[in-house]
Amino acid sequence: MKRKIIFGIAVATCLLGAAWLFFWPSSLSFPIEHITRIELWDGSNGNMVEFTDPAQIQTIIDPFNENRFRRTVRPPIARAGWSYRLRIFQGEETVADIVFLSGERFIIGAFYYNIPRNVIDLDFYRELLSN
Repeated sequence: MKRKIIFGIAVATCLLGAAWLFFWPSSLSFPIEHITRIELWDGSNGNMVEFTDPAQIQTIIDPFNENRFRRTVRPPIARAGWSYRLRIFQGEETVADIVFLSGERFIIGAFYYNIPRNVIDLDFYRELLSN
């Protein structure tokens, strides 16, 4: 009986630890020296702008490298569409595909991330697309 209790406690501890690590805020590191271009897409009209200038690339990537983002579970309600999409390239290989669902959440691969307040300004992307 004691073995079952100890085993149950050990399993519960492992599950809680894994959940804690999964949801713990993490930095998203994109080494700027390897990024050759970024595509910025507008989800409302399909317009795309490509950036190859290292200074522009750094301006776009810095908020991801300098801040921590908390993974979150998939939103409970179905969402239609997306606001913006960043495709980050190293040569011809896509390093990351970041899809912004709103000013509060984005997706990279299968993971959803919450955006901390005032970390990523979607108006900045709107301005980049209008120039």
